[in-house]
Amino acid sequence: MQKRKLDFEEIFLHYDAKKHPVKTLLQLFRGNVGRFLLSIVFFILKNLPTWVTPLVTTAVINTAINPTENTVQKIIMYVFFGALIIAQNVPSHQAQVYFSIRVARDIEMQLRSALVRKLQHLTISFHKNFSSGRIQSKILRDVDHIVELSNNVMVHIMQAVMNLIICSTITFVHSPTVSLF
Repeated sequence: MQKRKLDFEEIFLHYDAKKHPVKTLLQLFRGNVGRFLLSIVFFILKNLPTWVTPLVTTAVINTAINPTENTVQKIIMYVFFGALIIAQNVPSHQAQVYFSIRVARDIEMQLRSALVRKLQHLTISFHKNFSSGRIQSKILRDVDHIVELSNNVMVHIMQAVMNLIICSTITFVHSPTVSLF
């Protein structure tokens, strides 16, 4: 059974982009949910060293300050764990970029295809009155803006949301009274 390709013409017919820009953007991602979710998973793995390194450093300092008979083993374990988390950063980054670029390129390709199909359905008199170069450059600019917006959503907004969630969770776990403020 062949999977039906998402038709962007249907999206633009059913959603008014001026009234519902976020809903329209989410509909563009509809055919790439699996790759987008994989991109999010690898994004979390990629940023894991940022969130785990302070916790590992705290554990090493606390272990060194309050020594027991297995202090050296604990410190070695913490350092190994921290190094493992840092080492997975590069492959996770590569996978995250791969999946996010695949999503963006697929959206870009489908948008361009839908726009070209629409241009082909226009009358000959329309093409006589308007310069094809101006129309094509406008289409390229518009598609590039949509792709840039989706890349910004995948990188910057996701980074801000994840940082907020992780920092709030760590604060709540370590000091619930501080998290109330």
